[in-house]
Amino acid sequence: MMGLQNFWKSLHENHDSYTYSAISNDLYHWDVCGKEINYNSHEGPNVFELGGKKWMITDEWNGLGVYETQDYTHWERQGYILLYASEFFQ
Repeated sequence: MMGLQNFWKSLHENHDSYTYSAISNDLYHWDVCGKEINYNSHEGPNVFELGGKKWMITDEWNGLGVYETQDYTHWERQGYILLYASEFFQ
């Protein structure tokens, strides 16, 4: 028995590049929970725990969007990181 597993995916076609989530108890059968992040169009959601907090980083193509949650469902935007990083690689 694995327990409940979460999955976050940015959907592009007909979904405005927002992050949706799904859950599974066995990694074979998934139930779609719905839209999680729709602040800006983005891709590549990465969810992790750091410093006792739960975070999601998304690639918004001009910096990374940062979100925090208490329950892996209700995300609160915290701002950007690496907003002008492309200037360092020219």
